[in-house]
Amino acid sequence: MQKNYSTSKIPKKLKHSDPDICTLLTQALKFNPHERWSASEALKMPIFDPVRIKQLEQPASFRVRISMDEDPPKEDEIDQKEMDYTKSFLMELL
Repeated sequence: MQKNYSTSKIPKKLKHSDPDICTLLTQALKFNPHERWSASEALKMPIFDPVRIKQLEQPASFRVRISMDEDPPKEDEIDQKEMDYTKSFLMELL
């Protein structure tokens, strides 16, 4: 039987935890990258205030990109080998 993992269950499972921790986990563990919080959004949570040293904070010089978080390329932009790999990967998921 396949388990249905849902971030909406986090507050129920951690009902005795700080609500900010539940919010952080719920937002950081979303599968959809367009809905998931970025690291900078997550670090704004008050739970990090005790360890934050604002004088040392500085923006990153580049953004980390993960290929699985990007929109898939159009079919004419993919070579056949990559297309075959993608299809086999998707078939394994089904």
